[in-house]
Amino acid sequence: MNSEAQTASLRPAELRVYPRKELDVPARLLSHDAIPRPVRILDISRGGIGLLAGEVMQANDACALAFDIELSDEARRINVWAKVAYCIPQDEGTFRIGIHFRDYDSHSRMHIEKICSAPLSESRW
Repeated sequence: MNSEAQTASLRPAELRVYPRKELDVPARLLSHDAIPRPVRILDISRGGIGLLAGEVMQANDACALAFDIELSDEARRINVWAKVAYCIPQDEGTFRIGIHFRDYDSHSRMHIEKICSAPLSESRW
């Protein structure tokens, strides 16, 4: 099998640069039409987020994601600008979507770093 075919056969998890941490929080996703849609974040890393959505998105679509999370007993808002890495149909009309971060503000970056570096025993989400 050539390297191109091997890469194509890899699942998204095997292509990740950063390890993911499980996370289960609601979020709002804005795509090209700028209409916020509810989604559920399933995992996060320093490079992106895995989420569950009710609508299909195409690879390389630009999007923005906003969510709130409690860190150090305070609610924090995280905003990221991203592009879709993959979209895989799931059960009952839902889609597993992986997004790759393209940009975020310094506070969001700091909060993402804190989430990703916290030991599992300290996770409160």
